[in-house]
Amino acid sequence: MNHGFCKFPQTRFWSEVREQLGKLRGVVVTDATDAPVIGSWIDFTFRSYSFTINAESGEYVFFVEEADCAESARAEVAAHFEPFFAERADHGNDDGVNLKRV
Repeated sequence: MNHGFCKFPQTRFWSEVREQLGKLRGVVVTDATDAPVIGSWIDFTFRSYSFTINAESGEYVFFVEEADCAESARAEVAAHFEPFFAERADHGNDDGVNLKRV
């Protein structure tokens, strides 16, 4: 079972998200699909845990497969993406991007 741990608004292209993921040291992408009919996701391992980034309803939702995943691993993944999504968060209301814990 997958356990969601954060969400970001879909302010970046899927290919940009995959490229940014590759900049996180220790990540190994194990599968990736970008197909509007069936969905878009990226499966990867990080610190021996299995993660997925899924595009859902205008958001990128981050999941981890293992319920016992270390909080530090989840936090490092989320922290890696927070400034990345914040760069494209200018919606004219100065709200910025806030990490949503799920």
